[in-house]
Amino acid sequence: MNFSKTIIKRSQRPKYQFEFEAENTCDLKLAKNKSEISVLFNTVQINDEVCFSKVSYITELNDEYLGILDAFIELMHNRPIEAIDRFPSKELDYYLRDESSVAALSGFDEKFYEILAIGEDLKKKYFKIVKDSTPKLTANFLSLSVSEQLEFVEELCSFYFYNGDSEFESLEITDIDDNHLIFSCREAREIDLSKLKDFFSEKLSLDIVVTVDS
Repeated sequence: MNFSKTIIKRSQRPKYQFEFEAENTCDLKLAKNKSEISVLFNTVQINDEVCFSKVSYITELNDEYLGILDAFIELMHNRPIEAIDRFPSKELDYYLRDESSVAALSGFDEKFYEILAIGEDLKKKYFKIVKDSTPKLTANFLSLSVSEQLEFVEELCSFYFYNGDSEFESLEITDIDDNHLIFSCREAREIDLSKLKDFFSEKLSLDIVVTVDS
């Protein structure tokens, strides 16, 4: 396997291999690379998406693939967590090239793809953290302002219902009134609301109302 000078230099002087007091930590085995890694990360809300704000790692990996790993960690910053498992291999390759017309490495092998797969593991880890912490987050729901309540409900929907579910993606949260969570729908269609009703009844003691945009 041939590697660009950029990869080699980065493996010798990685920029993101350090510890900090992070909100989240994910420990993973890298079997193909015969190593392990601890990924530390914080998150930030950017528009309607939860993104990585600060990411670093600790590992004993010390060959050229450390340079690829370090670049991948850098490129995670400000990326939506929901989409990190679909990170383009070609983007990472272009970022590590010495010349735009010459590939950064002579081929994508199982070690390379294992590094990209870290994104999927981080996504699963984060959504498990959110799911486990939801009861704690909702304890003070009634003390929030209406705008804060709506923002919180939007986050819950994005985590549990909007993730690739076209049926629910046609709904838009518009208001909270008298223990009713009001959605609008862009078109008249039948939607099974049982999952939504059960979820918000259990979590927030809210009933669901859906209106159709005229």
